[in-house]
Amino acid sequence: MTVTQLKERGRPRLRALAAAAAGALALTGVGVVNASTANAEVLNATGGSLQWGLKSSLLSYHFALHSGTTQGAVAGDGATASTQTRGSGAETYPAFWNFPFVSGSYDSTTQKYTAQYAGSVTLTESNPAPSTGPGSASPFKNFKVANPKVVIDLANNTKSLVLDVDPGSDGDPTTEDDPAVTGADFGTFPNLTTALTPTGGAIEYSNVAAALTAAGSAAFGGFYGEGTEIDPVSFSLTGLTGGGPGETPEPTPTPTPEAPGDGEQRITFSVPEAGEDCAGEIAWAIKAAEDGLVTMSEAALNGDHLVSTGAIDPITVSDSRTGSDAECTPAFTISGQVTDFAGPNGASIPGANLGWTPNSAAGFIAAGGAVASGYNGAGPGLSQPSTLATVEGGEPGTGDAGADLELKAPVEAEPGEYEATLTLTGMS
Repeated sequence: MTVTQLKERGRPRLRALAAAAAGALALTGVGVVNASTANAEVLNATGGSLQWGLKSSLLSYHFALHSGTTQGAVAGDGATASTQTRGSGAETYPAFWNFPFVSGSYDSTTQKYTAQYAGSVTLTESNPAPSTGPGSASPFKNFKVANPKVVIDLANNTKSLVLDVDPGSDGDPTTEDDPAVTGADFGTFPNLTTALTPTGGAIEYSNVAAALTAAGSAAFGGFYGEGTEIDPVSFSLTGLTGGGPGETPEPTPTPTPEAPGDGEQRITFSVPEAGEDCAGEIAWAIKAAEDGLVTMSEAALNGDHLVSTGAIDPITVSDSRTGSDAECTPAFTISGQVTDFAGPNGASIPGANLGWTPNSAAGFIAAGGAVASGYNGAGPGLSQPSTLATVEGGEPGTGDAGADLELKAPVEAEPGEYEATLTLTGMS
């Protein structure tokens, strides 16, 4: 299987609640008191949860190799699979797993978030993989992750996803399997720069971008390198109540705002190896604006909320695949998922509030279904992966796909400019 990585300089972003003409939109809002300045103490949680999809490309790889066998990603020890799925046909797998709460606390002085969750997910198969053909090359048989722990301590630059990891078996009896690791510092949250404070006795981090640490890479046997993106992680604590005096905070430097267009976004997709009767390839790219930003319209009042609209930079798809067998032209899908919108003074607007209506002017590209804004708990919106476009294959061509955007926000939102990152992923 050939894996191609495309790097787009200038991280595609959504700039929302910004004035269309000039300057930032000044909203009429309600003043917000910073919770960290009062009642400084350690708050203990009585509930919470963690949602994580492991690594989408790994699951696609595992399920594709074992198509036709009785295999799965099995949840255990209290973890449950989401009802949403990814992939298609024999390669369908859960969009994420829910890991239950064990314990957690929040220090309102240092804004340190510590939470332990339970549950496990194991990549396994009930029947042994064949010695040749599909399933013979998976290095992740019985690979298991369990008991995730999250520690966010920005004062000490700690942003850790800690896991118990059992590498399982590579299926090769001539090599010794790697040992299980308890409490591996598996992942980090590189883009997390602002700590959240409790609202209504709860703290919720939604779809936080995550990447492997050196220990996480080692847990994968070096199959993925340090810094490799894994699926975003959502985690929360609820029922926070007083539990004792807080710690003395260390001075925290004010983070330097990231300049528009800085950074890179890695977009990966897999193209099956061509057989003797197969030819051509499929490729796609973002027609990004020079500043790497997608600017939304000036927010307007609509009933009890604000609405801002816009459109993503178009995606150009080129498909030259031909062949007499359907395996030469498998369906190719581009999906999108957005982070929360970060605003001034630590304010945020959930990514679920953003919806889209995909479109395509090319006959060989099928636009994905519309996703409504999940404002006020109406649904997940684009906070979960949603299909932008699908190329069924068998009809070569070049064309664009796009989507109109709609963001809903509360009228009492903190005045200022908000920004989020939309990640687009292609997969066959």
